[in-house]
Amino acid sequence: MAAELISDPAILFMDEPTSGLDPESDMNLIKYLKKLASTEGKTIILITHTLQNIHAFDKIIFLGYGGYLTFFGTLNESLEFFEVDNLVDVYEKISKEPQVYVRKYAQRCLPSI
Repeated sequence: MAAELISDPAILFMDEPTSGLDPESDMNLIKYLKKLASTEGKTIILITHTLQNIHAFDKIIFLGYGGYLTFFGTLNESLEFFEVDNLVDVYEKISKEPQVYVRKYAQRCLPSI
C-alpha cells in the first residue's frame, strides 16, 4: 500500500486490505483510509468481508452470485433495503435469492422496469 501511495493516486483499489489484521489494526487502517478520502480527496474502493468497521464507509456495494449488483448506497439504506438489523444477514439473503435483490435494486433505481 505504501508503494502505491507514493505515486499519489486519485483512486485506490484495494482487495481485502484488512485481511489478517487484529481488530485494532483493522480499525486504524479503516480510519486512515477514511482520512485519505475526506482530507486528501482520494476515492477508495475496497473489497472486504469484515463488517466490524463498515460504519466508516460512505457507500456500500453488495454483489450477488455472478457479480450482479444487488445494492449500492449507505449503511442505513442497505439495512432498510434488505430489511435487516445486521448486515451479516444480507449474505444469506443474497446467496439464497440473488435475482430477487438484483430485480428489487433495479426497480428502485429504474422504477419503470
